[in-house]
This record gives sequence, structure tokens and C-alpha cells, in this order.
Amino acid sequence: MFIVIPVNAAIITIDNITFNINDDQKAFQRDSITGNVVLDSLPNGFKNASITYELNDESIATFTGFSAPTWATTTKTWHDANTVTVNLSDDGDAITNGATDVNIGVIVVDWVDSGVATITSVVIELFDDNGNAIVITLYNDCGITVNFIGNSEVDYWVPTYDTEYVTNYTYDVDTGTYTQMWLPEFINTGEFNIFNFGASLMSPIMLVFGYFIFVIFWVIYLFIVWVRSGNIVMPLIVGMLTGGMWGLTFPAEVQYLGNVLLGICITVILVKLLLDKI
Repeated sequence: MFIVIPVNAAIITIDNITFNINDDQKAFQRDSITGNVVLDSLPNGFKNASITYELNDESIATFTGFSAPTWATTTKTWHDANTVTVNLSDDGDAITNGATDVNIGVIVVDWVDSGVATITSVVIELFDDNGNAIVITLYNDCGITVNFIGNSEVDYWVPTYDTEYVTNYTYDVDTGTYTQMWLPEFINTGEFNIFNFGASLMSPIMLVFGYFIFVIFWVIYLFIVWVRSGNIVMPLIVGMLTGGMWGLTFPAEVQYLGNVLLGICITVILVKLLLDKI
């Protein structure tokens, strides 16, 4: 038995698409991924095509767009949640005879819910440079997988609104903050918790310096005041005033350092005044 494969034949493939959605991304409900559409072989070049892409389950994912390759002239592109139809032509003869792995477009997909779906392609017409039809011998469909993976946990103590401490907040690499400390509340209620937002910014630095970062910031601030004023007494007075106020929000683990620094401030001021009198 012989299988006859047309000489003017091609295989069309759409990249598989996988979404790994964490808890923070679920809050936004938007995260697009693209998939390339490729013809494996065009022995006699490419003239024009009309292709429809169909997504079988819009409760899992939806089409949000289609991008034609730079070499192609797009005469029509239309899409809804589960169908994309596009007409392409190679008016500039960019695709020559014998071209392989030719990208004929990029589909854009957004996730909706966890699960699996499939994108199939339907070639309405596909012609080479000689005006002959190109036969599609194999359709490699696109498999879409949407996974809800939660967030990776970071076991570190971070402050919350009621000044107590909890563990296992999750760190968002894209924003550089522990977004769960403030973002869900802001999205759900519209209330922006400035304390939790500030704590989410401080927490990554605390992973490196621990609670000493509060003292470091305080000392840097006093140093700047000293440099600008040229008088050691001024930053010490500012240090005592701000230290008392900052002490209300300092973690308990660093309170003793604040008391030590306050004691140093008072001692230095008294010694400075005594030396000025002598």
C-alpha cells in the first residue's frame, strides 16, 4: 500500500500555550500569552491565504487579537471570543521558493478560568506563487492549559496594620512588594492601606538587614541633617524628637536600639553644652 503525499504540501502548527496564574494575577484577571502559527515548508513560495482559528472553550480562555507578520499584507482580520479569521497576502514576494518554518501570524489569548482548551485552524484557502493550492497534510492544534498555582511562600516576619506580626506573606517579583499585604483590600474595597503598603515595600529590605533597617534609615536621616546644618547638636535634637515618634511604629525587636541611640543623643548634647561652657 502506497501513501501519496502531495508535493505542494505543508504542515500548519500553532504553539501550545500554558498559563501559570498565581494569586496576585488572579486578582487582576488579565494575562495575555501569544502563540505563533507556522507553516513548515513552502516549496513554491506563498501568495495568499485565508485561515480561521477556532477556540473550543471560551470559559477557559478567549482570543484577544491577532498579529500578522511584518512581510504580510493583511486585507482582513476579525475576531471574537472564540474565533479569529484572517486574510494574508505576500505582495512583496518576501516568502521565496523552498522557505521553511514560515511564521504566518501570532494569536493572542487571555485566560478566563483554570482548565484546558484547544485552538484548531481551518485553512479556507492557501496558494503558492504559481496560483496552485497548498495542501495541508497535518494540523498541529494548539493546546491551552490554565493552571492556578497560588503564590510561593516566604517565611519571614512582616508588620501588619494592627502592628502584630505574621508569617508566610508572598513576594511579588514583578512589583518588588508583598502585594497581598495591601492589594486585595484595595481591589475589593477601594481602600488604600498606607501602613500595609509601606510595610510591603520595607519587607524585602528586611529580608537582608532584619529590623536593623529601621535604625539604619534613622541614622542616615540624622547624618543628612548634620551635614546640612554643620552642627552636631541639631541632628541630635531632631533625633530625639523623631526617635520618639518613630518609636511608635518601630518593631519591638529594635526598640532597645532606639533607647540606646536616644541616650547617646542626650549624652552628647549635655557633653557639648558642658564643653562650650568651659
